[in-house]
Amino acid sequence: MSAFDPVVLAREGEGAVQVDLPPTEPLIVMLAGPIKVWWQPGMWDTDAHRLYVEWRDAVRVACVKAGHLVYSPHRAWQGAWSEQAQRVNDAAVEMADVLIDLTPPGTPADGTQAEIAYAVSVGTRVVPAPPGGSAGLTAVLAAVAIPVRSLATDAVGDDRHDLRRPRVTLPRPLER
Repeated sequence: MSAFDPVVLAREGEGAVQVDLPPTEPLIVMLAGPIKVWWQPGMWDTDAHRLYVEWRDAVRVACVKAGHLVYSPHRAWQGAWSEQAQRVNDAAVEMADVLIDLTPPGTPADGTQAEIAYAVSVGTRVVPAPPGGSAGLTAVLAAVAIPVRSLATDAVGDDRHDLRRPRVTLPRPLER
């Protein structure tokens, strides 16, 4: 059994996940994926829904265990949805270093697509992560942990810029 067994991690995620204090500032991760689609008639508790929930919970717990701070919109608000509450999710997108898109292939997720578009507009890195078992969890954690320095170009060539967040605009070298 792998340390990234989605079933085990999903079950463990039902309660609080114990982690040690990180030695460095954690990456801020936002999970994004379909919510409304599962409330459609005939969608709740289907095989597709159960697989998605297991995957979403496994990714959340694996990210927490990896030392990341995780925001999960499906757990943030409880009760009838109000679009006014979307402002909290928008703030989370802005604060996040990485948005993980958990949408299964072929699953409608208009709200998730809007959050992804917003993430791109504010410079938050998006990692696609459809359900994928143990190998998928390993790949997600590896993609999330890619140093942002490898994703952005530091034109100055030093560490004076905060490159954890790729939305920072760096000065361009002078043309010669």
